[in-house]
Amino acid sequence: MGSVSFLPYIISVRRERGLPTALFAEDGKEDEMENNRFALGVLAVGLGGCAQSSAPAQSANTMLGSTLSPGAEVRVQECTEGLSTREVNDHLAMVFDLEQSYHELVACGGLVVSLAVAVIEVVVSLAEDPSGGLPWGLSREGGAYISEPGGAGSTVMAARFFFGDDYEVGAEGDLVEDNVFALKSYLENPQLDFDYTTGEVLIRYDRRGPLVELLGFGSTPPRPLRLNVHNVGRLTREIEKLRIESTVVVDDARPNSSVVYEIESESMALGQLASGDGFDFEVVASSAWSDAPEQEMETRVWEVGFHNRRGGGLNGDIEFVVEGGAFAYQGLFEYQNDT
Repeated sequence: MGSVSFLPYIISVRRERGLPTALFAEDGKEDEMENNRFALGVLAVGLGGCAQSSAPAQSANTMLGSTLSPGAEVRVQECTEGLSTREVNDHLAMVFDLEQSYHELVACGGLVVSLAVAVIEVVVSLAEDPSGGLPWGLSREGGAYISEPGGAGSTVMAARFFFGDDYEVGAEGDLVEDNVFALKSYLENPQLDFDYTTGEVLIRYDRRGPLVELLGFGSTPPRPLRLNVHNVGRLTREIEKLRIESTVVVDDARPNSSVVYEIESESMALGQLASGDGFDFEVVASSAWSDAPEQEMETRVWEVGFHNRRGGGLNGDIEFVVEGGAFAYQGLFEYQNDT
């Protein structure tokens, strides 16, 4: 995680529904953060359920260094009078657990992109060195491709592919039930040859597979299939129309708390992902809790996307409220090209 900070100026803090709402100004303009939101850097925590405070923010590098990432800032003084530093740290430990658990989204986003590129490469290999098969770490159940549990907690992703156009094998939006990573789904036993008289690559094969239309030469391509400089681009034209969606379930037993959430990735065409486009993660459910102190987290805002540049990362906000224990607080993770 990179260094973090509040936006330049805190104009005022007011109470609303028991939790404070922060007003911020940047370049001389006031901007009221909606939904009781605190504006944070990559990570900072605003606390509610206590008297208004104008005290300076404390840095995670000092009192809270063992609990939050370096550079995180919190405003806790008037919320935590009478509590020891350790007690405050114990109450904020859930924030660190959330931060670490949500970082799984980077790996999940990268896996979606990798799967998209891998499918395209299966088709491209027909013109180079025919090869295929499920990527390592995946199993296939019907039309879903399931990742092995991994990451800091039990993280499982299920990806599905959908037709991006109408074909004889299926209509636009239908689930692709055949294995998109298997060569035989397109052409059975493909073998390469070269016609030295025409300069064409010949793909000889035994039979057409159910997904043969995704090669760009219709439902009945010629035998052998002849590729040249004029038509080789058709090999990826149709496969790049396929769309991929994923569901990620995280059941994460962190050192201080339990973090559980389910998200879905936005439907994207393979060609878009291969070209570097990003996508949004939509939350289905999200919760966290701890026993000592007894706390529960509620997600208020989930507006996070995966950016597909320079290795990938996260952009957007996750706003949450933590209730229970000696004091309640709210916070916002703000991701800015975070990796």
